[in-house]
Amino acid sequence: MATILPSTPPPTSPSAMVPNETPSKSCPPSASRPFNTPKAKPYRFSATEDLIIVCEVAAANALITPYGKIVAVFAVASQKANEHEALTVKTSIKSIQDRYKKSQDIFDKQDARERVMSGVCG
Repeated sequence: MATILPSTPPPTSPSAMVPNETPSKSCPPSASRPFNTPKAKPYRFSATEDLIIVCEVAAANALITPYGKIVAVFAVASQKANEHEALTVKTSIKSIQDRYKKSQDIFDKQDARERVMSGVCG
């Protein structure tokens, strides 16, 4: 009976059993990870721009909300805000909506604090 011998001998040390996964030193890091691009920094709104956004959304709310078109509120507000000369960057409907929600939370907290400080509970 003939025995079949393996073509390569089995590894003898534990380090020989683990494949080498470190990149070579000659390969630059940018070539090894081509999708590693820097992220764009988010735009920071100033306090004046936040106030413009809140005013435009409030004005659009007064006209459109009774008809149940919530998306149209932010569309009108973004159009009016983009026409305003104090706004330094053009905004989209989504950025107006996100910025308004953040500003609204800040104003709600201030209103609640003023009610507590004045003694009016509500």
